Amino acid sequence: MKKSKKRILIAAPVIILAAIFSFYFVFPGIVYKFLVSRERSAAGLIQKSIDINELHIEYLEGGKGDVLVLLHGFGGILSSQPSELSQRLESGEPNPLIVENKKDYDRLIDFVFVKRPSIPGAIKRYFTQEAIHHRPLNQIIFKQIRSADDFIPLEVSLRNSKTKTLILWGDKDRVLHVSGAKILQSVMPNAKSVIMKDVGHVPMLEKPEDSAIIFINFIGKVES
Repeated sequence: MKKSKKRILIAAPVIILAAIFSFYFVFPGIVYKFLVSRERSAAGLIQKSIDINELHIEYLEGGKGDVLVLLHGFGGILSSQPSELSQRLESGEPNPLIVENKKDYDRLIDFVFVKRPSIPGAIKRYFTQEAIHHRPLNQIIFKQIRSADDFIPLEVSLRNSKTKTLILWGDKDRVLHVSGAKILQSVMPNAKSVIMKDVGHVPMLEKPEDSAIIFINFIGKVES
């Protein structure tokens, strides 16, 4: 009797772990969304959405503490040199940031990162599905950026802005040429640019710890 109880006690955690891992591999999107929702809830953020021209756009609102605006995009600056992305598009090559299938997602990862990150297979499948789902919206955004007659670059909109600003850029950014960082800094008196070595388009994802240290140091100086 004691041996059977011991076997049950040993088997129970194994069964629970097997069930958790099975759920993760079968429903990675649910697991990912649950973890993200818990993180947002801790930060006091609420997800909201708006429909524009038959497009469903989601965004976050709320938070705690002082107001901070963090922007990350793929357009808006007239760099002194063309980026690899703009050169590809001008030559008629496919947009490496538009995803139609798994192969396209691998191409996107290689394009925006210098060193490809390690992504669990189940989560990568979910990210690929999301990228494919957002393909129509991304196509519209790129089309508007490239064809807008009233396009006003950021260096014009932000000229003489007194806001204390941190400009974080990867030196091997293939989406936006790194020269854009110095251009923005030159027109904003209180801006500071930091160029991260061997980093691509998304420093906060490629080198999160280094990016966090730079950001925290910047905030510390702003508040002092």
